Amino acid sequence: QKGGYAFDNLKRNESKTEQLSDLASLPADLFLSFLAGFSTCLFLIDGTKLQQDLSQAPLVKGRSLLADELCADFTKEFKEIPKEFWKKRAVDESSNKGDNIDNIKAFVHNCQKRNTRS
Repeated sequence: QKGGYAFDNLKRNESKTEQLSDLASLPADLFLSFLAGFSTCLFLIDGTKLQQDLSQAPLVKGRSLLADELCADFTKEFKEIPKEFWKKRAVDESSNKGDNIDNIKAFVHNCQKRNTRS
C-alpha cells in the first residue's frame, strides 16, 4: 500500500465496465448541465432590456463588429418600409411602445448616427 490507506487502490481496481459506464454517462451529464444553465439564463434574462441594449450597440466607441456586419443590411431593409407605416404607428404610439420594431428603428437610427460621426 502506497500511503497506508485502503482507498489508494480503488481506481486501480475499478473494472473496465465501470469505467465505460462512467464514460457513457458523460454526454448525459453534459446535456443536463447545459439544459439547466440555458433554462436558467432564459428565466433570468430581461428580453426587453436586452433588445434596448442591442439597439444602442452602434453607438459604442471604436470599431464595432456588430455595427460593421448589421448596420448596412438593417438600414437597407428599414428604408424599404413605407413611410405611412411609421406615420400610422406614431398616431397609435401608446399601444406600440417597446415593440421589437421600435428597437429595430432605434438600431437603424443609431447606425445612421454612427455613420455621420465617422
